[in-house]
Amino acid sequence: MAVHTALGEHGMIGDTRSSALVDRTGTITRLTWHVPGAAAPLHAQDMRPGGVSAIHLEDAQPLAQSYRAGTTILDTYFAGPTGALKLTDFMPVALPAPGTEDDAGDGIRDGARIVRFLTCTRGTMAGRLILNLDGQARAPEQLAANLWSVPLGEITLRLEGALDIAVSGSRLAMPFTLKAGEQAHLALSCDAGPQAEQVRSVSAARKALAQCDAFWRAEGAPAQGAGSPQA
Repeated sequence: MAVHTALGEHGMIGDTRSSALVDRTGTITRLTWHVPGAAAPLHAQDMRPGGVSAIHLEDAQPLAQSYRAGTTILDTYFAGPTGALKLTDFMPVALPAPGTEDDAGDGIRDGARIVRFLTCTRGTMAGRLILNLDGQARAPEQLAANLWSVPLGEITLRLEGALDIAVSGSRLAMPFTLKAGEQAHLALSCDAGPQAEQVRSVSAARKALAQCDAFWRAEGAPAQGAGSPQA
């Protein structure tokens, strides 16, 4: 029988209409997207063993997890003999044009995307960011070296990253080796959602992170979790 991580061992990103649960190992175990015009929220892999997306590191262990103060941006920290790494998970926000607020009337959110942003904070870290393919998924289609389309249950995911992505068994994987100060990312988006600015470059991911941070701080979201640990 499959054993799942307890619900209390998760952080949540998003705005409750669109949201994802991320456990303390950096695995996205549940993903729900609110897409304007859809009859109901769209789901991917409810608490499934292996999760929706995971991080596999060579010789490193999860250290701690915390929210950035005043935001729903979630940082998960890892460390090992060769270095340390921070995984930042967030749902980018997009302010609509005047007169085009969504059905909640609050002028948000590009909730059909998740960005997984990697920063090596010390030494050298190697590993893979992966997307587990659902047993009911049709074969993924490669659109570019770092861009794939994946029919997954009720939805179709687009996977784009800073580095090349390849099929590895029943998953798509983006291998990485980062030195201190280097960054990379993997973005998951829902094809059923509105067309959004692509997040293929690290600079685009960094910009989306800064916008998300500024948005939540302006919204006055309550501070959550402890301060960021030193890795």
